[in-house]
Amino acid sequence: MIKCTHCGVELEENMNYCPLCGQPVEKESMPVHEPVHIKGGQNIQKRYISMGQLNRPQKRKVMWEVLSLIVLSGVLGVVLLNLIFNQRITWSVYPLVLGLGIFGYASVFTFWYDKGWQQLLGDMVITFAVLFSLDFTDGMLQWALPVAFPMLVGTLAVGLGLYFIARRSRYYGFDLMAYVFVGLAVLVLLLEGVLSLYHTHGLHLDWSIIVLISVIPVDAVLLYIHFRLRKNPDLKKFFHI
Repeated sequence: MIKCTHCGVELEENMNYCPLCGQPVEKESMPVHEPVHIKGGQNIQKRYISMGQLNRPQKRKVMWEVLSLIVLSGVLGVVLLNLIFNQRITWSVYPLVLGLGIFGYASVFTFWYDKGWQQLLGDMVITFAVLFSLDFTDGMLQWALPVAFPMLVGTLAVGLGLYFIARRSRYYGFDLMAYVFVGLAVLVLLLEGVLSLYHTHGLHLDWSIIVLISVIPVDAVLLYIHFRLRKNPDLKKFFHI
């Protein structure tokens, strides 16, 4: 049994952080295993690290490696079967594109976990690459550029806007929910606008206007609750509990 050097609480051997004060366990406080004696050789000290002893970045790296091996080996097997039976790549292009997309998402999540807007941008780029490749497999580009690309750009813009608003906000409350509803209403407007331009070559907005009008009173109530709670944060008194 080891103890935290900051607060003195007893810790398990596989703990990397103290559950009481949250401070990382220092290396010198970790137990050292006795050397293994081998006849005719030198003393060799062996330490076996379990999954529970790894920190979060190390666990993400391990899971990324395992997932990458599974996905890439599965994709390779599907492509080889397609080549064996058809002598060329035909139907296997779909699982190939999806598998590479999953590998890309896992890589962005693993290596850009704390990057914020960079992670969002990487996910958008991978999503567009997957949709573009799926559209291109049919022999011609039909919907990737006129539909998928503007929707992804709009989603990225709304996502970045919400991200920077949350970063600048000092008090996380009902106002963030109101901003999310506004962002969703903007995406609905964009969706109907893009689809109408694609199908009719003209801008026609009908049901998305109804959605936007419906969001306005909801946002008004959420912002009212937010600013009232900032003046008086007592939830029991505000909600008459």
